[in-house]
Amino acid sequence: MDNYTTQTAFCDCEDPEIKGLADELREKSSDDREFIVNAFYYVRDEIKYFFEPFVKASETLNTRKGNCYNKANLLVALLRNEGIPARFAFKWISGECFSDIPIINTKSRFMRKINHGICEVYANGEWLKADCTRDKYLSPERAMDFDGKKSTRDPYLIEECGYSDDLTDAIKEQEKLGGKFGEARQTFDILTNTNIDDLRCKRSGVRMFNDEDIKTVSKRCYELIDSLIKLRHRGDAKMTLRAIKYYTKIYNYNIEVIDGKDRYCKFMLSFPEGVLRSTRLCLYNLLLGMVHGINPDMMVEGGEEDGKWRVEMVDKSSNSGHILSKMELMAKFL
Repeated sequence: MDNYTTQTAFCDCEDPEIKGLADELREKSSDDREFIVNAFYYVRDEIKYFFEPFVKASETLNTRKGNCYNKANLLVALLRNEGIPARFAFKWISGECFSDIPIINTKSRFMRKINHGICEVYANGEWLKADCTRDKYLSPERAMDFDGKKSTRDPYLIEECGYSDDLTDAIKEQEKLGGKFGEARQTFDILTNTNIDDLRCKRSGVRMFNDEDIKTVSKRCYELIDSLIKLRHRGDAKMTLRAIKYYTKIYNYNIEVIDGKDRYCKFMLSFPEGVLRSTRLCLYNLLLGMVHGINPDMMVEGGEEDGKWRVEMVDKSSNSGHILSKMELMAKFL
């Protein structure tokens, strides 16, 4: 059991801030089981669920934000600080786990199954699953309950994938998945986080992003997708519209084409309920970045009308086309 109670590269359970929090939780606990439960609920609700990069447990505690792995890592660190054996369990789960986050198209092939990591704690002679991923402020109906006696539920489980005393291998696997699509992954995280923040505010009044944050991440969406695409052969308006339509495979938005010519397109963007204005702004900036990456001379005008975005594209380039730009764009994503 020694390897489940010691510090590792990412699980820095001996960090002073983690020790300080563990001491506070211990003062409120009459025994180990109560400490385990108190630590679980602290991480579940005080660390808000977001799509975040992998960081040390102490950094997650500092930012108060984390994905499933980050939150599991902090819970493991708190338990290990108190000498309670804890480890990481990995699994594949259904993309339906995101069905309450409307910007994500859970029917997409990219969402068929999702990597998921949780904490397991050794208590009463057995390993118990303690999934603290969703906080009650975002997902009151999906936040798991835990009493230190029985494992948390597995409603979206597809396959168990083993366990480990550290996250190093899991992080390497995630980095492989990123690869040349790192910018696309970052834009996905930004859009999803904006939607999560909107939903959390709507459901419980808790918000982590202010107006300046939204402006910053919207600009970042533009920059990331523009950098990712950057075509040598400029695409015309019709080809650009097709690229925008392709992204509906990942994000939940609809396109109603009003006019679709080679050098001029007009369409309306509509969104499902729950995709609020901050998320729409980020998505609109992502689409602007996509247009600029395909053709920097494409003029775009748009505005909000009755909860939809009206978009008009006019190709001012003298050397844009369809076939070469389409082939180049396809090659980038193969």
